[in-house]
Amino acid sequence: MSRIERKKLKQMQKKRKIKNIIKMTTSFIFIIFLLILGVLTVDRNNRNMFLHKESKLFNCKKMDDNNYKIIFCGEVYDFDKEKIAVYISKSKNTIKKEIDFIRKFVKEKNTAE
Repeated sequence: MSRIERKKLKQMQKKRKIKNIIKMTTSFIFIIFLLILGVLTVDRNNRNMFLHKESKLFNCKKMDDNNYKIIFCGEVYDFDKEKIAVYISKSKNTIKKEIDFIRKFVKEKNTAE
């Protein structure tokens, strides 16, 4: 086998691996989508059959401009948009500080060598 044939064979193997990974991820996402859709359908049909109005699996209601009520697996969660925005901004600031620290550390190590 010549060098060119081996190179072509390696390229073909890489393409096959990439295609297999893409196929696996798309099929995994599709299966998860079907699972969730099936569970939601069964929940809705059971709720209709027993004449219950609220969903027990998943439901989202807007209470007012800043408050949301989310029902997930029978548990009720209340969310406030302002609190979530503050939490996200704090998280972003913390992440930025850590990234800056890592950049400075790497820069110092590179200049020391």
